[in-house]
Amino acid sequence: MRRRIPQLRGWAILAVVAHHATNWGFIAMFWWVHRYRHVVSPNYDQMGTPVYYALTAFNQAALFSVPAFLFISGIFITYAARGASATLSRKVVKARLLNLLWPYLIWSAVIFLGDGLLGTVYTPLEYLRKLATGGAVGAYFFIPLLAQFYLLSPFLVRWAKARPRSLLVLSALIQLGLVAAPYLGVVGGSPAVTYQALKRLDWLFVRWVFFFALGLVVGFRSRPVEEWLARHKGLLLLVTLLLAGLSVLESQAVYRETSNWGWAYTPLKFSSTFYALAFILAFLAWKSWPSTFSRTVERAGGMSYGIYLLHPKGLELASRIVYHVAPGLLARQLLLAFLFLAVGVGVPWLLMNGVARSPARRVYRYLFG
Repeated sequence: MRRRIPQLRGWAILAVVAHHATNWGFIAMFWWVHRYRHVVSPNYDQMGTPVYYALTAFNQAALFSVPAFLFISGIFITYAARGASATLSRKVVKARLLNLLWPYLIWSAVIFLGDGLLGTVYTPLEYLRKLATGGAVGAYFFIPLLAQFYLLSPFLVRWAKARPRSLLVLSALIQLGLVAAPYLGVVGGSPAVTYQALKRLDWLFVRWVFFFALGLVVGFRSRPVEEWLARHKGLLLLVTLLLAGLSVLESQAVYRETSNWGWAYTPLKFSSTFYALAFILAFLAWKSWPSTFSRTVERAGGMSYGIYLLHPKGLELASRIVYHVAPGLLARQLLLAFLFLAVGVGVPWLLMNGVARSPARRVYRYLFG
């Protein structure tokens, strides 16, 4: 199972970029349609077309990414906490935090500077709030979230070693309770308000606590988990495929009933949450043959933090270039999504390799972790 973790991390970063790339495909389909057709935007007459459903399928299939990263982070923490002592040293926690925070602070500052040059300036208190919650760009919520788990990890490690079942049950109840809240909002007549209130809390650990806890528990009990996965790998694959399809169907049902795009396409729906769990377990259960492609995916996993930090603004820049320079491409949303996937992974990859081979390699870890 340990050999599968680097590949899972590689697929997770590809999924993150793919999810955001398909979001730009939807923007081109609905909000920028005036650039290639004589209509007023937004225009939703392409909803329900084969291209729309293809984009939706890719978008929903990628929703395992954040849960997978949290699961992997929990696994890695267990590597530093093995042995008879059920403790995790402060030195290890400090090192992981610094490795996480330096690149985050640097690239957040770069984004704030770029926004300022374009006329968007905040108060000092707003800058601090954005740094604390990952507000420089939407995808950055994950960094404060992971930092919280690192700070809590000495306590969670002891719990995972001593009482793993209670940790899994309680963390599952917390996470599922928060996932359920927007559904209860439907009954109360305010699902959009409930979802938006919870969306602002994405950076809090309670929203995603189960997957980090699962990583800790699996990390300490890898041998029996491996044996269980091997016995059920066929069933896990079938369940994963069924839940992926259910996530697509639920996204359409939620949007149809609430007109809330954010909730419909979030990874925090019931179907998407269970899909992410099934995907992680199925991925670990099935072994892959070594190949050039699998090694490339694994290498992308090793560069995942830098790709994660660089790709959101990179995709935004690429999309605006296409909007102004090649608007005809906006009409081909699937091609656009795959192009943005290549840009979102390839440009950070080239930049990171360039820095690693240049005199600036001494600051590589501060820039990319």
